[in-house]
Order: sequence, then C-alpha cells, then structure tokens
Amino acid sequence: AAPVPGPSRFWGRRVANGARAMMWRLPSPFICAEPKQNAYDWMANPMTLAPMTRSHLRRVTEIERAVFSAPWTRRDFARARKRNHGLCWVALVKREVAGYVVGSLIDGEFHLENFAIAPCFQHEGLGQKTLQAAVDQLETKARVISLEVRMSNRAAIDLYKKMGFETVAIQQAYYAHPREDALVMLKPLKIRLSEWVMFQTDQRLF
Repeated sequence: AAPVPGPSRFWGRRVANGARAMMWRLPSPFICAEPKQNAYDWMANPMTLAPMTRSHLRRVTEIERAVFSAPWTRRDFARARKRNHGLCWVALVKREVAGYVVGSLIDGEFHLENFAIAPCFQHEGLGQKTLQAAVDQLETKARVISLEVRMSNRAAIDLYKKMGFETVAIQQAYYAHPREDALVMLKPLKIRLSEWVMFQTDQRLF
C-alpha cells in the first residue's frame, strides 16, 4: 500500500537549502589525498566518526560541491555546527575527511539533513559504516531518526532499508532541483515505530 502523510514535526517543512541524503551527482573530478588503487582495506585503515570542527569545513565543502548539484555553502555548515540542537560529524579515514553527517536533534527525533561520502570513497561500504557510526552515537540521545530521500534514489533507499529505516510517508514536490517527490523514512531506536507515530499524532492534536 502507498504510504500516507505522517505526523512528524519535520514533515512538510524544508530545511534550509533542502534536506538531502546520499543523492549523488555523476562522477566528478574530486581527488582524494591518497587515491585508492584497489578495494579499500578497512581493517588496515578503519573509519572513525568525529565531531565536525571548523578545521574540517574546507574539506567538507569540497565534498559537498563534488556530490550535490545544489550544494550547501561553508556558511551553511558553520551555522549547522553552531545550532544548539545540531549534531555534525565527519568520517575520517587516515585522518582524511571522507564524508559527513549533519542533522538536528529535537524532542527525541534526529532529523538527518545532509549525508555525503566523497566520490573517491564511494562503493566501498563507507556510507553504511558512517551511517551506522552515527546511529551508534544517537542510541543514547534519540528515540527515532527521520530523513527524506528522492524516490528515484534507489541506492540510498536500499541502504536505508538495509539499516532498518521504514517508509512512512511521501512528501510531494519536496525537492526542487530537479522537482521530485520524497520518501519520508524513519528508524526507531528506543520506541516502536507505531508508538512514535501515535505520539506525534497526539502532539499535533493538542
């Protein structure tokens, strides 16, 4: 059955510059500091998730421009870092910024606003490793994770489903460049999905 509009506080509201999650461009000229020759050895070079700092912003902005057709600016990331409810992390491989996760945590709901992996680190499992590391960080902070994703972005949708996200609604014309509907997906952490939906419905009624 087709999903029906849901009650989440974030649904129907656009994050500045549009909430995005793993919507890749065509291959870009972005160059890694240490290009891979073969399949990446994650045992020898493990990924670590660290808080995004000011020193990371140049690299993060470079990745953003390489990945998205309507990229956030350095100022957008700086503002996201300074928000009281903002949580921003970078994925580090051999101390090189290989990706990042940006979102907001309000009333137990972490809303994923921006998630990207540098093109030269894609197709190596880093997206799943990065997202799982963020989920681990949120286990003690949030009750649910929410996000929007383009309906045509099958790779991202498949990843989210693999990690336990469920489609709960469709946001019509959510994206503008190009215009497209979005799937709203949720991953419950400390609460069953049905309980969270009922809770949010009650919040809207009162």
